[in-house]
Amino acid sequence: MSQNVARGRCVSIAAGVIYSFCIVNILVALGWILVPQSVLEGHSFFVPENNFSSCFSAVILLSASIIGIHGAYKRDPTSLKLFATVFTIYALIAGVAAYKRYSEHDVDVAHFVATMTRTETTYKWYQGNESANHQATNRWDNLQLALRCCGLKGRSDWDQFRPAQFADDVLPESCCSSLSLATSADGRCHQESAFKMGCLTEYNKILGTVVVGLIIEMIIRVTAVMLALGIAKSAITPPNCHTPTKS
Repeated sequence: MSQNVARGRCVSIAAGVIYSFCIVNILVALGWILVPQSVLEGHSFFVPENNFSSCFSAVILLSASIIGIHGAYKRDPTSLKLFATVFTIYALIAGVAAYKRYSEHDVDVAHFVATMTRTETTYKWYQGNESANHQATNRWDNLQLALRCCGLKGRSDWDQFRPAQFADDVLPESCCSSLSLATSADGRCHQESAFKMGCLTEYNKILGTVVVGLIIEMIIRVTAVMLALGIAKSAITPPNCHTPTKS
C-alpha cells in the first residue's frame, strides 16, 4: 500500500511539472501568434523568422501543450504519448539548432564583422530625417541601442569616420542612452557618457547565450517527455495489490 501511495505522489508531482511546462509553452505560442511581426522585427537586429512558419510552429506548440495538460490531468496514455512525440521532435530541433549555431559561430561572426564594417563608412552623423531613413545608419543605430555598445571593437572605431565639423569626443547618437543625450549640453553623445563595450564583444555573448539557451531548452523538453511517458506507463500498469491470504 505504501508503495502505491508513493507512486501516486510521484505521478502527481510529474503531472504538476507538465502542467507548468505546458502553461509556459502556451504563453510562448500565444505570444508568437498575437504579437505583430513588426513589433518582433523592431526589437531584433537579427533577420526575423518567416511569419507563416512562426505561426505554424506556434499552433503546433499550443495544440501539443493543451493535449499534454489533458493527458496529465486524465492520466490518458494516448494523449501523453502524442505529447511526448511532438516535444521529442522539438527537443531534436533544439539540439540540431544548438549544434548548427555552435559549428557556424566563426562564419556568423565573420559575416557580422564584414556587414558592420562595410556600413561604417556611410553612417549619417546627426542628420535628422536623412539619418532616420538611411539603411546603414539604421542598422548601426539599432545594433548599438539594442546591445548598448559603441563601435565594432570599441568607441575608438568611430574616430576615423567622424566628420570634421564635430569635436574629437563626439560619437554617434546611438552610442549613448536617451538619458545621457537628454543631459548633454549640446544634445550629442560624447565619449565620457557613451557605452563602453564594443558591439563585437556583445554579439559574441549573444551567440553564446543562444547556444546555451537551446541546450537548456532541449534538456527541459526531454525531461517533460520522460515525465509524460512515466505517467503514461503508470496509467497502463495496474498498482500492486496484495490480497491477504487465509491461514
